[in-house]
Amino acid sequence: MADISAIMDTISHLLLPARNNAKCPNAVENCSETEESLLQALGTLCVFFSTPVRPKRTQVADEVCRLGLPHACSVILQSYRNDDFVLFQTFMTLKMFADCGTLPSHATALVDAQCHRHMVELLTHGNVTVMAQAAQAVGTLVSNDGYGITMRDIILSTRCANGNCVFLQLDKMYSATIASLEKAEERRSWQDLVGWVLSVLCHGVPQPTLLSLLPSFPLLERILCEATPRSNGSLNAVRAVKNICWGTSDDRVLTVIKHGLMNACLNALVVLPHKSQLMTRTQREHNYMQDTCALPTEQLADVFAFVGTSSMKNISFGCKDWFYDIVCRDGDLYHRLSRSEAMQLDGAFEGSVLRLLAMSVSSDERRREAVHQPLVFDAIEQLAITTGAAGEKRTPEYRKELLFVIGNATANSKERVDLVLARPQVVNFVIAALQTDDDAGVVANAALIVHNAVQCVDDIANLVRKGWIHGLLVATKCVDTTLKETIVSALEIFSEHVALEQHQTDDHDAASPSTVTLLDGGIDVWLELMAEGPEDNDFIRQATTKFPEAFCSARSYYYAILLPFGLVAWFIHGQHHQLMVRGAAELLRDAVSRRARDLDALRNKMIRNSQSEGENEASAEYEHEGTS
Repeated sequence: MADISAIMDTISHLLLPARNNAKCPNAVENCSETEESLLQALGTLCVFFSTPVRPKRTQVADEVCRLGLPHACSVILQSYRNDDFVLFQTFMTLKMFADCGTLPSHATALVDAQCHRHMVELLTHGNVTVMAQAAQAVGTLVSNDGYGITMRDIILSTRCANGNCVFLQLDKMYSATIASLEKAEERRSWQDLVGWVLSVLCHGVPQPTLLSLLPSFPLLERILCEATPRSNGSLNAVRAVKNICWGTSDDRVLTVIKHGLMNACLNALVVLPHKSQLMTRTQREHNYMQDTCALPTEQLADVFAFVGTSSMKNISFGCKDWFYDIVCRDGDLYHRLSRSEAMQLDGAFEGSVLRLLAMSVSSDERRREAVHQPLVFDAIEQLAITTGAAGEKRTPEYRKELLFVIGNATANSKERVDLVLARPQVVNFVIAALQTDDDAGVVANAALIVHNAVQCVDDIANLVRKGWIHGLLVATKCVDTTLKETIVSALEIFSEHVALEQHQTDDHDAASPSTVTLLDGGIDVWLELMAEGPEDNDFIRQATTKFPEAFCSARSYYYAILLPFGLVAWFIHGQHHQLMVRGAAELLRDAVSRRARDLDALRNKMIRNSQSEGENEASAEYEHEGTS
């Protein structure tokens, strides 16, 4: 520690003129020898801070704090305001000091020395490099102070000589600089930095007061509108908005909606390319090979003519180190593939917007405001397309959250149900969720969406044609009791629609020749479906595609699909008789006497399929436990 003591003594000696002229900023900045010595001393401290051994870093940080580094840095920041090099190195030193992991115990010393005030003031210094270092120092101090509460609240309450808070300083810094940056990469880096600082300042438990965060809204909205989609800047801006909304209070969400931040987040999501438009890794590698190979395509084809297409792909992409070094001008494959942050952030951005949407519809008051945002359902459609981009481990969590959003957004509203039904991607997303085997929560949320739709829509046949009603029957294989109550309730409403429709027509007799024909045809449909099994585990698409006549109307579905299923699965066990319309009991008794053998065969096939699914689940669980 003797070296550190010597360095701190040197810094203290160099700062004596500044301490003696504390009321005269920049009193010593014209001395080039002092500047050079100061830069050298601060650089040496940074070397000590960067040691890879954490206990050593902690020991160094404790020692320099004891020897007065915070006060020394405060004097430098006040006295060398026109010396860009010294300011840069001082901010670098403070940032590395904060990264040593001991900031919570040193926060008081930094505050007592007024370092935080000088940092906030120097956010509008004028030199881009100095302002960037000042912003990084502010963000690092807040993010490393435990949960960021102590330093965060102090910085949020800090006011500069001109009366500006930290958010107004950041806004001024961003506005004065972004237009002068010529390269797109420089502008993106600037947006990334400002977005990160904003997200850090809005984070923490307990949350900052809403009043202290209001000045950040204009800058957040601007970054959301200007930042590159899926960049760190837009991601951090969305995270900041999400952090502002966090909690049980409706006021935060309603304020965010009122100021347009919710719509800005949704707009940033909607402009993203659909997942189908994103290049896969193989496509990017193929494009790279086409663009950079020294040999023309025809010559490459001749070189590898002795192997098949599949083998060539394995050689060219599986052995890229060998292949590209030989035939490509540039061997740096991964750099040339442009693995940009836009691709690396797949799922992270969508997940942040999804969390924000979930918070915005989690209460009646919030939902009334949120669902009227013009881009809500466009954002839901985009999320339905890109949910899988989150990665295999997080996709089930995101899927359940998105179903929760759709369910709450469509509650008690025919208009909003119609908006969902008008989006095929969302319709298919719900259908896929109804057929999920591994998560009862996903199925329950999807069934609730269908229940909302059945309650609200005028054209119940539209739900039949889209496969949602059939999805309820498929979902009954889930053993969750609450889920089955939701399913039966929805099917009961559907049956009432059929009864009302039947009453309004001339065909009042449930046992008419037309209904007998539908029921008999439905038994044959079920026998065929049970015999074949699902194609690609898609029961719904298989049924609607192969037997469209059974799904052309609510009446045809009721007699051809629902009644035969109910007869075998429920009615003979005395369950859910409320699903039978007037006259259905006589129709079913006649069917039992006429087609007893077929119904027994259908019942046995359903039982075998159910047992087979249970055995598969048990086997998978056993294999998982064995692997664990």
